Amino acid sequence: MVFKLVESAQARWRAVNAPHLVALVRAEPRGSLGLAIVHAGVHAEIVELCRHGDRSVGQIAKNFELTETAVRLWVSQAEVDAGERDDLTSGEREELRRENSVRAT
Repeated sequence: MVFKLVESAQARWRAVNAPHLVALVRAEPRGSLGLAIVHAGVHAEIVELCRHGDRSVGQIAKNFELTETAVRLWVSQAEVDAGERDDLTSGEREELRRENSVRAT
């Protein structure tokens, strides 16, 4: 049973075109600069596609109509959050944002 679940998950992450994600990203609302505002769940799946290594970050970014820089930053932050790199985790960054907003008011 566990093997089938793992195999199913691997197949999901290895989807070359990930058409369900492309549709979600293209349907996302756009910010003031015309860039997609990507939902966290879609964001995580795009990062997993990048980390799997079937395609380059540039190819994935182009496929989802995102900037390569944004996707690289997401992957980098995911590595920090996973403890693979040294930097501030997402939680630490959020805490600093809250502290700074309190100081600014």
